[in-house]
Amino acid sequence: IARELLAALHSGLTSDESTAPGLRLFGSASVASRRDCSDTRQVVRPGATTASWSAAMAAIQPRGIAPLSYALRQAAGDSVSTYVLVTDGGDDCRVDPCATWKEVVGGGPNRRSRLHVIALDPAADQLEELRCLSRAGSGSLTVIDGSDEAATAGARVARILRNEGIIEVRAAVVPWGKRVVLPARLMRPLPNEVVAAFTTRGTQIVPAGVYRVVV
Repeated sequence: IARELLAALHSGLTSDESTAPGLRLFGSASVASRRDCSDTRQVVRPGATTASWSAAMAAIQPRGIAPLSYALRQAAGDSVSTYVLVTDGGDDCRVDPCATWKEVVGGGPNRRSRLHVIALDPAADQLEELRCLSRAGSGSLTVIDGSDEAATAGARVARILRNEGIIEVRAAVVPWGKRVVLPARLMRPLPNEVVAAFTTRGTQIVPAGVYRVVV
């Protein structure tokens, strides 16, 4: 599930190498029996080639425990403005990841960074911990319950990071309720600018903002 999600996220973010995300792993170098609470490493730097990302993805082996708080602490030192955490649960080293994130970014150079959380079928108690973490990071929380949701979720989070959204406009004939296809324009109120022109069939990806729809 994680590989499919990360592939969709990378595809949605990479218009060229300058926008390519980096990749930091945790719980992949040491076996679980070692209880290694410092198991995290950056395997792809931001701006790396797609080939580097694909090679790192193919080599991922979730072998160990999840030192989530330590990984977040190290990630804060990567000095990027936006983070996406993909995890199937909380911290296995009994450290509060929400408190850790508040501490490491509170007064540092990354205090304005965003942390988005993608939770892969977490337990109920761990979900509350991850919700706290996303709020502390002023980011979104996406919960995936099955493998069929992975690609869609990755693409949705990529749109959030690109500051985009999806709009769907429907038109129907009253009182029969029959749907009809009409031309529509999405307009920014000031300075009355047309942002997108489309029909009332299907969805449209647009930049985030406040608009009015003219049909």
